Parts: sequence; structure tokens; C-alpha cells
Amino acid sequence: MVNSFDGEKWLPVPVAPYGDAYLVSSAGRIRGVNRIAESEFFIRQIRGVFLKGRVRRDGYKTVNLSYKRNRQTFAVHRLVALAFCSNPYNHPEVNHKDGNKLNNHASNLEWVSHSENIQHSIHTGLNNSQGANNKQFKGLIVATNIATREEQTFCGKKALISAGFDHGSVYAVIAGRTKSHRGHHFRRLPLNHGEAAQCS
Repeated sequence: MVNSFDGEKWLPVPVAPYGDAYLVSSAGRIRGVNRIAESEFFIRQIRGVFLKGRVRRDGYKTVNLSYKRNRQTFAVHRLVALAFCSNPYNHPEVNHKDGNKLNNHASNLEWVSHSENIQHSIHTGLNNSQGANNKQFKGLIVATNIATREEQTFCGKKALISAGFDHGSVYAVIAGRTKSHRGHHFRRLPLNHGEAAQCS
């Protein structure tokens, strides 16, 4: 039985195939479900437990999910938003309304466009050195969906993370160490005045 906070709701993690093994709550908690694991050599019962996760250097909490040889790291706020927050305009990024990256309650999350997310981070003081104003800015990153060829443009690590990508894996694709990440190819555009303006 799951001990819940008042009004807390639970749903299967809305990312295949992990919904068969994990639940996400409207309060921002993740837990495994009790299940039976079978293989050619054994059958064992796995007891569902709450996942502690970890806080990355950028301040976002993540959890590692594994199920039937699949293993991925997810930002908790994105899993909560996918499960509980409507996204009628198909916005790609998730925003913390109060600016607290660890407040992953569904009521504190909303789907936003990339530009809206940037403006909110500046307004809340989370990002006073954004995009081209950052000395480490090296140019825009273009993500191309392998299946649809649709392209998205990102100004840096924070934007990639908000869209559900692992920035380390993205940089590995750009560097040529891996071919793709989460169904996308990535490349960096050379820095010029016009492109930099998009990230100001």
C-alpha cells in the first residue's frame, strides 16, 4: 500500500516501457511497483520502493529507471508533467512556476515554449547569464528527429534538459562519440550575431 500525502495521486510513468514497473505521483514522487521478474533461469519477486534519485549540478532532480534491459535517466519534473499536466499546444519544455527546481508538485509545473522558459528563468533570477551573454556560449544546438526530420533549436544545456534530453549524451553526439540520442541527431551551428540574438 502506498502512503500518500493529502490529495496525492498516482499514475504509471508515462514513458514506455517503464509504466509497467514505476508509478509517478502528483507530489513529485517516484516509486517502483511490486512485480515478478522472470528469466530462463529464475523467477523472483521485486518489491516496489520509493526512488531517492539525485540532484544534478544544475539543480534538477533525476531518477534512474530500469525495466527489461531498458535503462534511462529522467528528470522528475518532466515525468510529473507528462503524467499530470495538460499540454494542448504541444510545448516542448517544463517550467517550475515558483522557480524552485526541487518543487516538482504537478501544481507547480507547466508546459512552455523554449522562449517562455528562458524569459521565466531570467524573471525569477535563475539565469542572469543566458545564451550569448554567457562567456561559455559556443553556438546554437540543432536537434533533428530521425523519424520525422523535424528540427528544434536550443541555446544550451538548460534548454536541452528542459526538453528531456541528457546534455552529456547530446554533447557526445556532437563530438562524434555516439550516433544519436533519444531518436535525434545533434549538431552545433557556428556562432554568429544573428544566431546569438535568439539566445539573448
